[in-house]
Amino acid sequence: MQWLLLGGPWNGKTLWIKAGSSVRVPHEDGEEYLYAGENYLHDGRLYRLGVCHSEGDADLSAAPRLIQETGLQHIAGS
Repeated sequence: MQWLLLGGPWNGKTLWIKAGSSVRVPHEDGEEYLYAGENYLHDGRLYRLGVCHSEGDADLSAAPRLIQETGLQHIAGS
């Protein structure tokens, strides 16, 4: 399933994740950032977000714009 990453250095990027409720993503700074999977309902469709809590609060208000910009695939809904 396709995830939209919010917060941390990968903010606004998408990843395809096969399974699991979180993912660690390495960065060029040598750190690994943990993104926790969360479901997000937008316009009657359910999406999967990966939210980085280690870098402070991710800006969930940016999710609708980023969903549109990235063409994120929804996981349920019409």
